[in-house]
Amino acid sequence: MYFAICIIKQLSKMKELNNFREYLNEAKFKVGDKVTMNNGGPEMEITKTRRMFGSDLNAYSVKKADGEEMEYDEKQLRLAENDKNDYANSEEDYTDSMVMEKIFDIIKYHELDPSDVLEEVGQEFGIAFEFGRGQ
Repeated sequence: MYFAICIIKQLSKMKELNNFREYLNEAKFKVGDKVTMNNGGPEMEITKTRRMFGSDLNAYSVKKADGEEMEYDEKQLRLAENDKNDYANSEEDYTDSMVMEKIFDIIKYHELDPSDVLEEVGQEFGIAFEFGRGQ
């Protein structure tokens, strides 16, 4: 019986690892997103995306304002300021529970301290959270 429980636990861990790998392999940007270089600069539009050969990184073809097409890896780009809210700009209708699930996943996968996250949320939205610190 103990052996079966160990196998079930290991399978569960493997499933979580696989889900995490899929999460990491998601494209950072999608075609049509407006991006800039990490160090700033004019907006560009994502026109194509591909997985870089022999790498876990994605490469993105972008169209500059002058029409020139260039390719950059995901580490070189960031969303333009007005495109940062993926949920608000998406055509998909996200439910509150879908958004919360994504937030929980991010907190877990990045091993963030939930208290720190709530403190940041409080600062961002002007909410004073008070937590009891142990008993």
